[in-house]
Amino acid sequence: DTQVNYLQSCPMLSPTVSNSAVEVDVSLLGGTSADMLFRFNGDQYYDFEITSSNQFSFARHDANTTSNASYTYLVKQTYNSAILAMGQKNTLLMIANGTDFKLYINGTFVGETQDSTYSNGQIALATGTSGLVTTGQAIFSNLKLFKAE
Repeated sequence: DTQVNYLQSCPMLSPTVSNSAVEVDVSLLGGTSADMLFRFNGDQYYDFEITSSNQFSFARHDANTTSNASYTYLVKQTYNSAILAMGQKNTLLMIANGTDFKLYINGTFVGETQDSTYSNGQIALATGTSGLVTTGQAIFSNLKLFKAE
């Protein structure tokens, strides 16, 4: 199935996470984004994303609202030289402690934000498409989960 402006997620059934550090290696092979979704509950989650144009963002996705403005960007899409080119392995690390989120790419601190909307949920990994791109593919490996102190 090919779709434009689509995010295909693969949630993990357990564990439910709240205050945690999550790390994963990702190689984006096709499509426009690779995403680590955190505190995932269906249509409600936080989204740490890297793109095929060496950008990253951190957003909150809310269930359908009357305005259909589902994504709220807590860290807007930003170019960062720490992100390696498409096809190469990037290591994403997010440390979530209460309302505070710290973001790292390949060992480089890239941003921090606060949000109190969602307190727990699952972890999910995803690839996304946008524009004229209708298929996406990424390899995720070495997922590590640590309890935040």
